[in-house]
Amino acid sequence: MAKANIVGVCGSLRQNSLNREILRLGLDMVKAKGHEAELLDLRSFSLPLFNEDIAGSGTLPENVSLLKNKVRSASGLIIASPEYNASISSSLKNAIDWIFVNDNPFKYKVIGLIGVSTVWWGASRSLSHARSIFSHMGSYVVPSQLALPFAAQNFLNGKLSKEYQDTLANVVDELIMLSTKLER
Repeated sequence: MAKANIVGVCGSLRQNSLNREILRLGLDMVKAKGHEAELLDLRSFSLPLFNEDIAGSGTLPENVSLLKNKVRSASGLIIASPEYNASISSSLKNAIDWIFVNDNPFKYKVIGLIGVSTVWWGASRSLSHARSIFSHMGSYVVPSQLALPFAAQNFLNGKLSKEYQDTLANVVDELIMLSTKLER
């Protein structure tokens, strides 16, 4: 089997983000299966707010180009997003808009979705929006997703409960399988 290069993008900017912690667990699973994995922390890119005037100027900010190239070189992505007002975070949407400028590195990219919440729906509404956005851009979003509810009960001391550990493993397995089959 070909080696996958999976990049994780966390849509939360919070210092102690549970989404980032669960994303790290998923990336650790990728590495344990013998594939490459890298976490892209949006906080370190300091992206400007998306502005069509800048986007259309022909010169992208350097940090936007760096992020775009990281996405382009990945065989698959794990996207982790909190749910804010029943949708993805503004920081994730801003990053997606910048990455999409002038070409579409999301086209034919395999995407796995995860989200953590303290309430019963477990970020499922934000993941539904993310699925719609990435599908519209021509990405292959894997069928399984982790919408972790009641984070305080289901994620203790850095460990997922068994049920959700298995769900995360399904997302990772589907992501690796599809990304290695579709790698160009």
